[in-house]
Amino acid sequence: MPIPSYTNFQGVISESLCQLRFLTSLRITGVTRGITIPSCLGNLSYIDSLDLSYNSFSGMIPPFICLLTRLESLDLSASNFNGNIPSCLGNLGSLTDLSLGINQLSGSIPAFLGSLSSLRSLDLDHNQLSGTIPDSLGNISLLEYLDVSNNQLSGTIPPSFAQLSSLTSLYADGNRFNETISSLSLPPSLVELSLSLNHSLTISETLFHKLGSLNYLYLSDCVLNISTTWIPPFQLHQLSIMSCMIDGEFPPWISTQFSLYVLKITNASLVGVIPSWLWETSPMLGSLNLSRNHLEGSLSSSTATWMQLIILDVSRNGLSGCIQSMWPSNISKLLLNDNLFSGNIPPSLEKLSELELLNLANNLFSGNIPPNLGKLSGLTMLNLANNNMVGVIPASLSNCSSLVVLNLGNNSLEGSLPHEFSKLSKLYSLAVPNNNLNGSLPLSIENCSKLQVLDIGNNLFDGEIPTLIGNLSKLRVLVMKQNNFTAASVSALSSVEEVKALKDEVARLKDELKRRKELVKRSIDDGEKRVSNFLKEYKVVTLLPSPCPISSSSFTSLAPSSSKSLSSNASSLV
Repeated sequence: MPIPSYTNFQGVISESLCQLRFLTSLRITGVTRGITIPSCLGNLSYIDSLDLSYNSFSGMIPPFICLLTRLESLDLSASNFNGNIPSCLGNLGSLTDLSLGINQLSGSIPAFLGSLSSLRSLDLDHNQLSGTIPDSLGNISLLEYLDVSNNQLSGTIPPSFAQLSSLTSLYADGNRFNETISSLSLPPSLVELSLSLNHSLTISETLFHKLGSLNYLYLSDCVLNISTTWIPPFQLHQLSIMSCMIDGEFPPWISTQFSLYVLKITNASLVGVIPSWLWETSPMLGSLNLSRNHLEGSLSSSTATWMQLIILDVSRNGLSGCIQSMWPSNISKLLLNDNLFSGNIPPSLEKLSELELLNLANNLFSGNIPPNLGKLSGLTMLNLANNNMVGVIPASLSNCSSLVVLNLGNNSLEGSLPHEFSKLSKLYSLAVPNNNLNGSLPLSIENCSKLQVLDIGNNLFDGEIPTLIGNLSKLRVLVMKQNNFTAASVSALSSVEEVKALKDEVARLKDELKRRKELVKRSIDDGEKRVSNFLKEYKVVTLLPSPCPISSSSFTSLAPSSSKSLSSNASSLV
């Protein structure tokens, strides 16, 4: 009786493993350097589970694996294998789980996989497989999970798939299916179905005729041809429709879905208002994304009753009016940007203790920035740019200790930049351009040591730039234009690494430009000498009625037309 064992081995694969004759399970994952697999592993006849995923192998799948006839689970995913799927894998009749995803496998999906009658899970995603899906896969009666997504497959789903009575999950997105998928091709057992990113695919309600068990549906980049009177046979938990041309009002059939907790309809040319029934029939929604449409009207105050809502994204629409003061207390992402919302920002947002992202940019909000927003200690991004905000920047925002991105640009804010911002130790980007901010930059700005973007352009800042700003060693983008800083203060930037690198690059380009000018001059001189010698040798000059002077102006085509062209081409010589 073999002794059950499990090895989680990382590093160079040693042939000493081949001496473990009774090994039943072997896992070698996460080896990032190029390695080879010793072929003697094919002698470990008791192995029933082999995991070689997430390694940096190269070449084809090694044939010794086909000798491990007791294998029940084989995972070769994300290991840089290429070539065709070897036919000898058809000998592994005991396989229940086969994962070959995230490699560079090519060719067609081999028909012999249909003979692996014990398979429950088959994962071939993210490869370069082409051709059609073989009918033989419909013979794997125990198959529960099939992922052929992100390949180059064409045709359609074979009708034989209707026989897969155990199939619950089918991922076929990111291919080139160009035929209408018939409802006769999909088994009634399906719970998850993804057909996204098949650009020529037409989806109609007949596809779902028998799918009464469907809970998860993902569609994108397809043509939807669904009637307004359709009543689905299923109750979805998640529905995602992205970049599918609905080109009309909100699909009425969604009103029949009472169990939704994720609803995403983006870039679908939806028009009109968000229907009132959505707020009433979907009390369990945890995530609602209606971004990149043409929706109008206002948000319903009924959203406050969605106690499960965590994500609300209605950005890039034409929504208007004031936003309500009451929101679900668990919300973590509130994205209302790029609309026509107006009025004051409600101070009651302070009660959203779980809020991480608040984006109200590109609207018509006015009034002061509520100081109470400083109570949102978990906030990582606050974007109020491109509104009509007035007043001063509240120093209380420095209490948002998790803040990574703060953008208050393009408003009418005044006063100074709060020196308390030095407490924002995680701040990556600070942008306050195009306001009426004045005074000097606070010396404490150097404490924002992780700052990579600082944009204070088009304001009224004056005085000297603090020399300590040179300590912001991670700074990559610095915009200070259109202010009233003294000229002498520019020296404060000399220790910023990226600025020094830029100065070095400018100096190098100047040297290169000088060298190119000398090359062009020598080329002109050389050209003049060659022409002169040619004329002398063949006495062409004697055939001319009068002397024909040759000057450097005759050869301007040999040189770039301006120093600008020299500068633009200098980098190509490096």
